[in-house]
Amino acid sequence: MKQKNLILIVVAVVCGAVAAVLVATQLSAKGTKAAKVEEMVDIPVAARDIAIGTRIPAKDVEQYFTMKKFPKEALPQAYVADTQEIVDKRTMRPIRMGETLNPADISATGFIQPPDGHSLMTAPITLERGASGFALPGTRVTVLATKKSQKKNMDIVFPLFVDILVLAVDTFPSAPPAQPNGQGGGQPGQGGGATAAGFQNMSMVSFAVTPEDSVLMNMAADGATLRFALPDQDEKKKDAVVEEYKKMRPSTDKIRKIFGDDWSDEKPTPSEDPTPKVEVLKVKVPTEKIEEGTEITDELLEKKFKLVDFPKTFVVDGAAYEDKDLIGKFAVADLAAGMIAPKDHLAKTKKAKVNPVVSTGEFAATKTGVPENDVAYPKADTDTLPVPARKEYTYVKIVTPQGTVVHKYEVTAKGNVYVGVVTPGLDNE
Repeated sequence: MKQKNLILIVVAVVCGAVAAVLVATQLSAKGTKAAKVEEMVDIPVAARDIAIGTRIPAKDVEQYFTMKKFPKEALPQAYVADTQEIVDKRTMRPIRMGETLNPADISATGFIQPPDGHSLMTAPITLERGASGFALPGTRVTVLATKKSQKKNMDIVFPLFVDILVLAVDTFPSAPPAQPNGQGGGQPGQGGGATAAGFQNMSMVSFAVTPEDSVLMNMAADGATLRFALPDQDEKKKDAVVEEYKKMRPSTDKIRKIFGDDWSDEKPTPSEDPTPKVEVLKVKVPTEKIEEGTEITDELLEKKFKLVDFPKTFVVDGAAYEDKDLIGKFAVADLAAGMIAPKDHLAKTKKAKVNPVVSTGEFAATKTGVPENDVAYPKADTDTLPVPARKEYTYVKIVTPQGTVVHKYEVTAKGNVYVGVVTPGLDNE
């Protein structure tokens, strides 16, 4: 065989091999594309926002759901594959437009199954009080209650439920407020704004409650305001917050009293009056004037003396205010009515001499002297007339709760003679 023919044969074999490879590659690519098309799945998705508890009758299925293709690999582990699975069932949670359905999202009975020992109970909660809509079904929240007390004229705020399970949240979209020009919402001065589905609201939240909790929730419905506190849902972080709320929560009995505005068992609030308490003594004082020379007997003490409360600081050692200081003694000077008897005006004998009173403290200090206006000088020439004898007096100043009283006594050879009450503030004080 000629060399030229051999070369042609080799070239032909190589070209054939290349053509075979190209054909195989194209067939493989077509097979992959065909496989990918086969892995797309048609399943129902929400055609609109659907509120919790909505029943889907057969004639309205197409209004609520539409079919959409999804890559099989992108589908969730559990999903509703056919609209026939939805017919005559109710939604167990709010469904957003474009969402797929989990079989647990719909129920033929329309009933959410609460945990054992619990019931479902619903309370009105606005969006701003419901943790801005972040308290979703399955989360646990603390519910704070605010109750107005008419008797205390103040708001009482306390944790009502701690770590309570949210079973369902009724949210719904609302349109933004219309602008004065009749267009949609948005910032002032702009044409239009958010769509009707752009604003989310909340009206009702359902909880899992124990029988005791259900009674408290019903009581809270009468004039109390509820607000959510949503802690971090990480278990370790949440536990510390929950423990703090538990410490703050009043007892169930106390919560009932708060809702009933009942404060009967509360201790009175300590007085804010900064005035210190004054210690008083029971003091025996005459009810009428006791003449000099009178003996103080049991009978006289019973008839002509009474007990009077005096501040302790007014009663000093120089005062005779107890039975032992009075009984069996003689008044060696007149004892004024309503005033504490000085010990120096009492003696064991009738003729004892009265010493000037030198008591200290609030009871009074006594001073002897001759006030100028107590001496009557003749108007004639004093050099030709005898000077009258100067009288000597002693004064007893007593401070009482009603004010200061000064008693005047004339000093005579027979003893002190009571003159009367004089005006405080003069030289004879």
